[in-house]
Amino acid sequence: MDIGSFAGLFLRVLIDKGFAAEGIEVDPDHIAIAGDHGVSLVKGDAFQLGEYFEHDVYDIVTCINFIDPDVFDVSEEKILQLCGQCKQALAPGGYFLVNPPDNMAFPRRKVLDMGFIRCEREEHYCFGVLKLKRHLILKKADGQQ
Repeated sequence: MDIGSFAGLFLRVLIDKGFAAEGIEVDPDHIAIAGDHGVSLVKGDAFQLGEYFEHDVYDIVTCINFIDPDVFDVSEEKILQLCGQCKQALAPGGYFLVNPPDNMAFPRRKVLDMGFIRCEREEHYCFGVLKLKRHLILKKADGQQ
């Protein structure tokens, strides 16, 4: 699952590589562009994921270039809410890939305390698709809800 899918181009790459992939986007123009690329997106508020997606089913949830304090209200409370909902969507042992911008204080310790395990960059560098310079890869601890 991709959070803030924009025009769905990342999802198109995943789909072309054989992954079952879906995403959420709030902007109807971006959703229309994604549709032109053969990508169907859920229209909705990423901060309310639980309303749109099942729990405990996703192997990977990506949040790439989405948490931007210049675009959204990304208070620590909102970030923790989003990360908690991403964790609920993940299957046990699933991965959460997020790249917080340099211009914000991302609450890493509090996110880890939610039941994530930090992975080393080299362990899962690009999932065969994506290479990021700044990112945090977290794994949902087994047995976590």
